[in-house]
Formats: sequence, C-alpha cells, structure tokens
Amino acid sequence: MSKKTKAVILRNSRPLLLAALASSGIFLLCHGDRLNNPALLVRPALLTGGLFLLLAVAFVLFSASMRRQVELELGRSGSRTAPSGMLRLFVLYKEGVKSVFGVSMMLGWIAGVLFIVEHLRESLFVLPLMLGLIYSALLYFLVFSFSALLDLIPYPFGE
Repeated sequence: MSKKTKAVILRNSRPLLLAALASSGIFLLCHGDRLNNPALLVRPALLTGGLFLLLAVAFVLFSASMRRQVELELGRSGSRTAPSGMLRLFVLYKEGVKSVFGVSMMLGWIAGVLFIVEHLRESLFVLPLMLGLIYSALLYFLVFSFSALLDLIPYPFGE
C-alpha cells in the first residue's frame, strides 16, 4: 500500500472499525454455535468478509458525506469555529433520512424493474428495456430531487 492510502485509512478509521464491529457481531449472532467446528466456518467467514467490505464502503461514503455536509453548513453560517455537537446531530439526521429514503427507493426500483420484466417477458426485448429505463429515470429524478431538497434545509440555530 502506498503512504497516501495508509494515511487516509489511519486518519479515517472510525468507519472501518464500525464495519468490523457490525460484521463480526452479525457473524457471532448467526454462526456462534459453529465456533467449535472450524470446518463449518469457512463459508460464513468468507461471507462475513464480504459483508465487512460492503459495510466499510457504505460507512466510508456516509462519513465522507457527513463531513462534506458539516463543512457546507459551516460555510452557510459563516462560522470558522469547530462544529458543535448539535450541528453534527442535525447533519447526521439529514443524512440518515436521505439514506433511508434512498434504500427504500432502491428496493422499490428493484421491485418495479422485476415487475416490468415479469409482465412483459413475452413481448420484444425493446419494450421492457425502454419501460425499465423510463422507470429508472423517474425514480432517479425523484431521489435526486428529494436529496437536493433536504440539502437546502439550513441549520436552524446560529453557530
């Protein structure tokens, strides 16, 4: 690993630690009874490693988004001081709402595309593809608009 990569990982290790804690907790809850037999732990250990990587990516992206939004709120207020706990909580709440809405819409997108493909599978390939693209574009516009709307909500208290 390069020095720059190590510096980024060491500086921003909180999301990685959170991902390790979450994935190992899920592993122990689901497969704790298999700890006596190491032969049965290979597949769950590999799945847990994959879960760790996915959670690490999600938490690092969430952390970067939080940091960017805190800096944006500080820039709006014109304050050069360190962000307060209330500002961080406000940004955490906004980013959490955006994440929950995004996950819900992603699940709705998957269900909608599967519905389109299932009901139009006898027709030509072009019709489900075009309807799926239109549906995807509409949901993307909805999610982007909601995210932009939430980003416009200012911090209600002066720093």
